[in-house]
Amino acid sequence: MKSRFALFCWFVIYMVGCQAESFLPDSTAAPVSQRFPLLTFTENSVAVLVELLVAPTGELSLVGTYTPTEPLLHLYGMDMPLHGIDGVGRPTRLDVISETAVSHGPLVANVTPTLHYFSGFEQPFSLYPDGQVVLTLPISLDTLSQETPELELSVTYMACSSGGGCEPPVTDRRFVVTIPAEIWQDLNRRSS
Repeated sequence: MKSRFALFCWFVIYMVGCQAESFLPDSTAAPVSQRFPLLTFTENSVAVLVELLVAPTGELSLVGTYTPTEPLLHLYGMDMPLHGIDGVGRPTRLDVISETAVSHGPLVANVTPTLHYFSGFEQPFSLYPDGQVVLTLPISLDTLSQETPELELSVTYMACSSGGGCEPPVTDRRFVVTIPAEIWQDLNRRSS
């Protein structure tokens, strides 16, 4: 009986040890990007989250997540004119206004818009599928500009229902956000 109990205890200790190994950090694992929230707000049936994405190489991107708060709402494609087509619709955009940051790549969406023609309009409307849209904008910061930079961002979007009806547009809404101090210090170290 004692030997069975001892065998059982050894087995439990062995299994716990094996499980513990799976929680140890893997020195061969690739470094992962870090995300830092900069801005969050909800307006006209869309929740917006803007984050700073820092790649292991130090490359930076702004990531804007636009999430309709109601089902069957879609957003417009990012390449539409700022004030829509004949005043109808608004592009889904995230832009840097500040001189302390420069976009150094195109704005990219995680979903592909499709073109839709509506009666009364000669031009097609670029529409994302119903639901969430994530935009990514590569940026670089002027590390010599100030101690901790503030960025001015512009957010534009408009949500419409697939069944008809639209929310009022949010056009070129400006926000000032601060880059987290630890990121700024790391960027300054890298550029030195």
